[in-house]
Formats: sequence, structure tokens, C-alpha cells
Amino acid sequence: PNVKGHASAYVPIAIPGKAVDIAATDRVSYVLLDDGTVLAFGWGSEGGLGCGEKCVEGHQEKPTAIPGLRDVVQIAAGGTVAYAIHRDGSVSGWGNRAGGMIPDGIKSQPCCPAPKALTPVKVPKLAGLRQISVGGGALGLTADGHVVTWGSGHPRLGRAAEQGEWIDP
Repeated sequence: PNVKGHASAYVPIAIPGKAVDIAATDRVSYVLLDDGTVLAFGWGSEGGLGCGEKCVEGHQEKPTAIPGLRDVVQIAAGGTVAYAIHRDGSVSGWGNRAGGMIPDGIKSQPCCPAPKALTPVKVPKLAGLRQISVGGGALGLTADGHVVTWGSGHPRLGRAAEQGEWIDP
């Protein structure tokens, strides 16, 4: 039987175009449309909806375009972070910066955690990646077939780190 908020069968959702890629965290789902826009729906905590302060609390049931995110060719998400690879090779990330998951130079300090990226921010260190995958850390595939890793999932990142250190790409 169906329980409010849960589906026991495939349930089509209304989207304003043709989907070409999908990604999801445990709280937010994403759909990339063939025109390069990204839709998000789910819970707004951690900045996952990418729409700033106005949607951090509560949820968004209807798939809604993430403001300012255009010309996207691939999306990836996991944990409390999401990424978009743009047609020009640049990469945007949004969500929780904890553990270096958005390596844009804003880091946690001993006194306090890094602020969440409530809207997509460009991440120059990730420019040129052709594919991203997210789990306990993150993996990126370069155009020449190399793999880079970043974040805090040390054993899953294929290289060692000092205790408490997160790995930069």
C-alpha cells in the first residue's frame, strides 16, 4: 500500500522537457534536461536544492530549475553535495562543504564548520573533468583518462591522508 510521501510503484513526474541525466542524494533528487538546465526537488537542508536561503528549511515537491545553473552536460550527487559539469568544462558544486567535498578554497576552521554552498559555486580545481561520481568521497575522470579524488573518504579515495585531513584534487 502507498504511504503518504512514499510510492510502491513507478510514479512518473512532470518535468518541463526531456531528461538526459539523473542523480540523487538521500534527501534531494536532480534531473538534467536536454537544454542544460537542472531541476531539483526534495528536502532543502544542507543547501541541496541550490536555491539559496529561501529554500534551506522545508522541502520542494515540484521539480524546479536551480537558479543560475545553465549549459550543464552531466550531474552527480551523493551524501549532502551535488555537482554539475558545464558544456565549457567548468564545474559547479553546491551543498555541504564538510570534509572538502566542495574544494573551492573555503575550509572548515577549528572553531567552526565551513558555510554550506546554498547556491552553485564554480570550483576551478575541478575544471576539465568529464565525469564525476560521489560516495564517501568524490571521483573525477579527466579527459585524458586519469582519475582524481577529493573529500574525506580516505580509504575509498585510493590514497592515504593524515588523521583529520581531507584530500584536495
